[in-house]
Amino acid sequence: MLLSVYAIAAIYTGDVVPGWLSTVLPMYFLGGIQLFCFGIIGEYIGKIYSEVKQRPRYIIDKRID
Repeated sequence: MLLSVYAIAAIYTGDVVPGWLSTVLPMYFLGGIQLFCFGIIGEYIGKIYSEVKQRPRYIIDKRID
């Protein structure tokens, strides 16, 4: 997010090479989407790992007969 703001603000300083912004902004956007997807996949794998351990979701303190 901050790099995107910097890239857009760099236009107003006039120190950018033509075409730089149209290359950098899609890279930042797609990189953000990738990180978001990796986070979702990580949560999913974490839940799978918890289920594979086959531990009960609760602990029984006493057994009533």
